[in-house]
Amino acid sequence: QSLKHLEPGVRVRIRGVSAPGEFAPVIVQPRIDRLGTTALPTAEEVNPEVAPSGKYDSKWVVLEGVVRPFAKGIGSAEFNLQTSLGSVVGTMIMPPAFEELQQYVDTKVRVRGVMGTTFTSKGVLTGYRLFVHSPVHMQVLQRLTDASALKVRRRIDELLRFRGEANASQRVMVQGVVTLRVPNRLYIQDESGSLQVLAPSATSVRVGDVVEAVGYPTPSRQGPVLEDAVIRPLKQRGEIAPNEVVAEQILNGSYANRLVSVEARVVSQGGGLAQQSLMLQSGYNLFNAVLEGSVPLRTLREGSIVRVQGVALVTRRPRTERFRGDFNAVPDSFRILLRAPSDVQVIKAAPLWNLRHAWPVIGFLMMLICMAMLWARTLRQRVEQQTSLIEEQSAFLRQVIDMCPDRISVKDNEGRYTLINQALGQELGQSAEEIVGKRDRDLDLDPSQVQSTEQEDRDVLESRSEMRIPEQMRTDRSGQPMWFYTVKRPMLDESGRATHLLQVSNDITAHKQAEQTLQRAREAAEAANRAKSEFLANMSHEIRTPLNGIIGMSELCLDTDLSSEQREYVQALKLSGDSLLGVINDIVDFSKIEAGKLELESRRFEIREMLGTVLKTLALQAHSKGLELLCDIASDVPQVVQGDSTRLRQILLNLIGDAIRATAKGEVCVRIAVESEDDLHSVLRFAVTDTSGRELPAVSPTVLDNEDSLHTGQFSSADLGLTISSRLVGLMRGRLWHEPDASGRNQLCFTVSVGAVSATRSRHRRGSLMLHGTRVLIVDDNEAHRQLLQHMLNAVGTRTLCAASASEGLELLHQYAKDDPFELALIDADMPVTSGFVLAEQIATRKIPVSVVMMLDTSAQRHASQRCRDLNVDAQLLKPIMSEELLDTVDRVVQARESSTAQSRKVIQHQASLNVLVAEDNMVN
Repeated sequence: QSLKHLEPGVRVRIRGVSAPGEFAPVIVQPRIDRLGTTALPTAEEVNPEVAPSGKYDSKWVVLEGVVRPFAKGIGSAEFNLQTSLGSVVGTMIMPPAFEELQQYVDTKVRVRGVMGTTFTSKGVLTGYRLFVHSPVHMQVLQRLTDASALKVRRRIDELLRFRGEANASQRVMVQGVVTLRVPNRLYIQDESGSLQVLAPSATSVRVGDVVEAVGYPTPSRQGPVLEDAVIRPLKQRGEIAPNEVVAEQILNGSYANRLVSVEARVVSQGGGLAQQSLMLQSGYNLFNAVLEGSVPLRTLREGSIVRVQGVALVTRRPRTERFRGDFNAVPDSFRILLRAPSDVQVIKAAPLWNLRHAWPVIGFLMMLICMAMLWARTLRQRVEQQTSLIEEQSAFLRQVIDMCPDRISVKDNEGRYTLINQALGQELGQSAEEIVGKRDRDLDLDPSQVQSTEQEDRDVLESRSEMRIPEQMRTDRSGQPMWFYTVKRPMLDESGRATHLLQVSNDITAHKQAEQTLQRAREAAEAANRAKSEFLANMSHEIRTPLNGIIGMSELCLDTDLSSEQREYVQALKLSGDSLLGVINDIVDFSKIEAGKLELESRRFEIREMLGTVLKTLALQAHSKGLELLCDIASDVPQVVQGDSTRLRQILLNLIGDAIRATAKGEVCVRIAVESEDDLHSVLRFAVTDTSGRELPAVSPTVLDNEDSLHTGQFSSADLGLTISSRLVGLMRGRLWHEPDASGRNQLCFTVSVGAVSATRSRHRRGSLMLHGTRVLIVDDNEAHRQLLQHMLNAVGTRTLCAASASEGLELLHQYAKDDPFELALIDADMPVTSGFVLAEQIATRKIPVSVVMMLDTSAQRHASQRCRDLNVDAQLLKPIMSEELLDTVDRVVQARESSTAQSRKVIQHQASLNVLVAEDNMVN
């Protein structure tokens, strides 16, 4: 998984498998999901006394220290940080350009990063690491080195010499000739002395090159060492003649780290993969001559006199003279670091034979002869046993290969079969003995298949890399297609040359057939789902249209003078219509949620105004049962938020309505509080409490999956409403649960996440003022709906005309286009013969003057909403339409147009002002 999208401050969720790890528990096979961003935790100060325990491993910490020079890594930058813990190896994960990092060298910094500790297999601490994301987490506290000091070249014998004065510069620059280069370090020498330089990156420097080295002089038992050095070759060559000395002169300390030549006698010789060594004797002193690497030295007999050349590495020990106050370090031992095998020259070789050596050799040879005779007899018996065992194992392996259902074969680099198993032989219709030695072209196979197979085999052998073919189609002897998962792997000899090709093919024909069956089933299920969605959309349209007339006419009837008995009947009629509309909306919404097609809106709305609308809607129902409907909104709840007010209103209507229906007496209370918030979002907590004493159902999105309820008819609208609410809460990044309140009463709670809005929204509605006196066209095939819309619009003073079809509406648009064009057109989307979308398209293509076009629909499906956007329809309204909703929509559309017009006017004014300025400037000229 790519981690490029992660950076410090990102909140993540990690799913994986826990494992013990080598030092602490780890997570393997992780899957990382990004959740958002947050503030970084407070970095923990590292206590040097606690750090060796490993407490800070993998923690976000802060360290202070001095930065040593950076080195380029693979996609990172490495550096050493000198801290109170000692030297800490730092790794910068996202470094800038390498030149920009040089500003941090020799500065005291405060670094924030992730602490790492390195341990042995037994848990012993070996060092510390610090992983830093970028220079953002490095704060420079003090610059320690003067840049001008690095331009002054120092003599080697001046390094770390006692002066009794402070030196502000830590790094120094020296120049000398390279006398020895070994991995990660080299030795240089000038006219004053020699120096060991630790420079891992100096791989291109050779012995004899003149170089400049900039680093940190550090004391050691071998004298001054230049650590973390940067080497710059000067493109010059220098010759340093070795000093011919004896061991006593080297032990005086005058030739430490210098190139010397010593004559000595060979005591012993040893060697390994890492180094070759000689133990030598000069006078009464023993010392070692060491050659780094695996290049062997010539074999030298004990007692030979040789001359060795190399760098003298002297080890010192402290000498303490209590009475004199002398604490100087004196040379204790030394060794010679050789540069090449040629640095050992034989002056006098020791004789091969002498009397002392002859008799032991003869006795040893006699013993070897006797042992060889015994070993030959034993070896013959073992060969016979091993031959029998190999034959048994070969027969066993052959049986295992033949029992394997996969097709297994081995070919040589000429394409001839050297091994096949029984499954492949049955597929080819021949025995293994008949196929061995043949090529694919010698068998009865498809020529095109043979050509592609031979090309694949050549590619594997030439590249010496594995090839995987997930789906390879071959035809069997009857001509039926077969599918295989094939792996081809080269078999290499000791020199790395590909000699044979191993091929294993797994028959996946049944799997491919199952995939095809599953694909057909998926297509059938998608077709059924589309049919269900179309059926629900059509049924919603057919039911909503007459239901809209019932609800709308009942509202208009309630606005007239009615007797108390008539008003009670009409209110009951409207309540039943609203309930039926709620059930239809729930069924359609549940279908959209199941199909994943429900889209949430995001626009500003007022929490308190929305809740007031919900309570007004349910107030009559609560009043008819004698219930008290209460509302408690915390003072810190924001006035205006960003979200889907329609879906939030639907959730509250479902939950509060269920509580009112279940409560016989007492009260129903709604509480809103802020659970958490930040600069961008707020999480609101809603609680609906009642005094019914009922047992709340389990909140689960699978309430509708109970087959007994579907078959027995024990399925209530409350279950449907609760299921819809649970799904909607999940879409709004919240959760729904039930718990008793402080008094032990039933309480159903849910949370939703809404966006934060900095400025409050104006509550002044201008929709009714905007529509006053305007000409409006209503195009709808349902007469009751036309009358309802006409009554709504006439109430705000509009001049309204109605059309029963798209053709009649188009005729009215053309009729009034010149003299008095329509400013608002309300068009029904679903009409016979010609739909409302076709009429909207004709208005756009024929450029008929209409200021605002609104589409009336019964189901806000995704394709319908997209088509409205394509046709530049100003708004889409869902039936049934309330007067308040219509006025709010007109207000929103006009405000959006005014904002766009104001922005355009600003641009025009800005351009005009520029023109005026240019004209004035021309006049002056």
